[in-house]
Formats: sequence, structure tokens, C-alpha cells
Amino acid sequence: MQITIGFEGDDPVADTVELRDWLHNARIREVDRVTQEELPPKPGEQGPMLLAILTVVLGSKALVELVRSIHRFIEARTPKTTITITVGEKSIKIDYVNPPSSAELVEQVKILASD
Repeated sequence: MQITIGFEGDDPVADTVELRDWLHNARIREVDRVTQEELPPKPGEQGPMLLAILTVVLGSKALVELVRSIHRFIEARTPKTTITITVGEKSIKIDYVNPPSSAELVEQVKILASD
């Protein structure tokens, strides 16, 4: 399964880097890959530009633990920002200022993952 996580806020690219590191340190089983999307360099530029988007490739059993880890990340932060989690054509938004409980978030993501 592939999940896309996008950020909005004052410094969404920095938030994306921090969540990528947070998820790497969490070492969630069945998470095969967490990558930050980037734009290739334009002619005359030296390197790619990082985007405020993470792509997570994981097994379906890891989905709940991934969402719980994202919820803990949100609770540990104070800047106002929004995370959007997308699976296929469906998505949910999580507001840092007023996030849902972990249980509500898990239920919402289970709906995203169901066909």
C-alpha cells in the first residue's frame, strides 16, 4: 500500500523532514519506505528541491501503527500546520491545532484503506 502525506503551514518542508525523521526513528514494522518527494533540478540549478510531501510504502498491518506514530508527532508539536493523508482518491486532514483523538484517526484511516 502507498500513502501520501502532505503538509500545509508556515514551513511545510521543514515539517515534512521532521516527520520523515520521526517515522524513521519509530522503526515501524512493515514500513518498507518513507521518502520525501522532490522536484528535479532545473537547468543551471545544483540539486533537487524538496517538497512538503512524504510517500510511505507499507504493509496493511502497519497502517494503524503508522497513524498512531503520526498522532504522537502531532501531539509533540506546537506550530500550526495541517497534514493530509491520501490513499488513492480518498484523503483525510489532520489539523495540528485541534487534532482528533488517536482512536478517531485510526478509524478514519481504516476507512481510507478499505475498498
